[in-house]
Amino acid sequence: MTLRQKITLTAMLIMLIFLIIVFGSIYFSFQYVTIEQEMERIESQSSVIREALASEAGQEVDASQLLRAYVPTNGMIRVIDEDNNALQTVTRDQALTSIGAIYSTGEHLEQVNDSELGRYARLTFPLIWTDGQVVTLEVIEWIDQVDETMATLFYVLIIALFIMIIPVWLAGKGISHIVIKPINRLNQVMEANQTDGEWELIEIDTRAHDELTQLGATYNEMNQRIKDNFSKQEQFVSNASHELKTPIAIIKSYAQLIQRQGKENPEVIEESVEAIDFETNRMTQLIQQMLTLATLDRGNGLTYQTIDLVRLSRDTIRTISSTFDREIHFDSNVERAEVSIDPEKINQVLYILLDNARKYSTELIEFKIRLAEDHVTIEVTDHGEGINQADQEKIFDRFYRVDKARSRETGGTGLGLSIAKSIINAHDGRLTLSSNPGEGSTFSIIIPN
Repeated sequence: MTLRQKITLTAMLIMLIFLIIVFGSIYFSFQYVTIEQEMERIESQSSVIREALASEAGQEVDASQLLRAYVPTNGMIRVIDEDNNALQTVTRDQALTSIGAIYSTGEHLEQVNDSELGRYARLTFPLIWTDGQVVTLEVIEWIDQVDETMATLFYVLIIALFIMIIPVWLAGKGISHIVIKPINRLNQVMEANQTDGEWELIEIDTRAHDELTQLGATYNEMNQRIKDNFSKQEQFVSNASHELKTPIAIIKSYAQLIQRQGKENPEVIEESVEAIDFETNRMTQLIQQMLTLATLDRGNGLTYQTIDLVRLSRDTIRTISSTFDREIHFDSNVERAEVSIDPEKINQVLYILLDNARKYSTELIEFKIRLAEDHVTIEVTDHGEGINQADQEKIFDRFYRVDKARSRETGGTGLGLSIAKSIINAHDGRLTLSSNPGEGSTFSIIIPN
C-alpha cells in the first residue's frame, strides 16, 4: 500500500469515525429531548386533572365522568387503592389494562420500554378519593411515536453517512495530494541527484511555513552541505595528490641519479641522500597533517583537561623564541586562565600561528591573552607584509598558500591554518584574521570558558 493510499484511507477513517460520533450524538440527544418533552407534556396534563378533581366544581361532578373527559386519546387513567386494586379505569385502548396496577403514596414519573407492549409513560400521584380514602391516580400514555420518529431519524442519518462518504473520500484524496506532492518532488530530486550526479535543489514556497516546507529547506541545506563537502573532498584529494606527487617525483629522480652516476661520482650520493631525506621529511609532515585533519573532520581526537592557558602559552612562546631566536612580546590581563581544552591540540594551534608569524615577518611578534567572563581571547600579531583581502577569504582553505614559492622555501604545506581552524572549531571557538597589506596580520582565537 502506497503512502498516498494510507493517507487517504486514514483520513477517510478519521472522518467517518468523527461523523459516526457526531451522528450518534445527534441521535441520542434528539431521543432524550423528545422523550423529555413527552414526559413534560404528560406531567402538565396530569396537573390539569389534579386541579380539576380538587376544585369545587369537580367534586360536584361524577369522578368517572370527569376522568373520562381528561383521558388521553392513546392513554389510560386509573384509580388504585392501597391493595393495588383498580377502583376506576378509563381508557380507549384496552391493551393498557394489562399493565399491572401499583399503589404509591408519592409522585412518580417514568418512561417504560416494554418488549411486548412498547414504550409508554406512567405518572402516579396520591389523591383523596370520593369516599375519603387515599388512592393513587395513575396516568399512562403511549409514547411509542418517539420510537417511530427515532427510526426515521436513524435511516436519515445512515443515508447521510453514506452520502458523506463521497466528500470524505475526496477530502482524503485532497489531503494526500497536499502531503504527497512535495514528497514526490523531493524523491524525484533525490533520484535525479543520485543518477545524474547533479546537486539540484527543491523549489520552496517561502510563503508557507509548514513541516513539509521545513523538510524541503532542510534537504536543500543538507544537499548544499554535501555538495560543499564533496567539492572540498575532490579539491583535497587533488591537492593531496599534487603535493605528494612532487616529493615522490623528486625522490625517484634522485634515486635514478644515484643509479646512473653514484658509482663514478660519490658526491652525487651525498647530495641525493640529503634531498631524499628532506623530501621524505616533508612528505611525512604532510601525511601527518592530513591524518590530523581527517581525525578532526570525524569529530574525534580531543581530550579535554582544565589547563592554565597563560602557562601553556608562555611555554610555547619560550620554545619558539629560543629555537628560532625571535623576540615575542607576551601580554596578559590575568596571571592564570583556567580553561577546559585539549592542551596538546591548542599548543599545536599556538605553534602554527607563532611559526607562521616568525616565517613571514622579521620584526617583533606580539602575543596577547584576555580573559573575559565567558571566553578567552588570544591574539598573535606580526608586523610583516600583511595579506590582501582576496587571500584572507581563502587563507584557511586546505593547501592554500599566499606565496607558493615562499612556502616551498619555508617548508609550508598549506595545511597549518586549516588544522588550526579545525581544532578551534572542535572547541566551539572561532579563529579569525585581521590584516592590511604592509601593516602585518593579527590572528584572533576565541575559546569559550
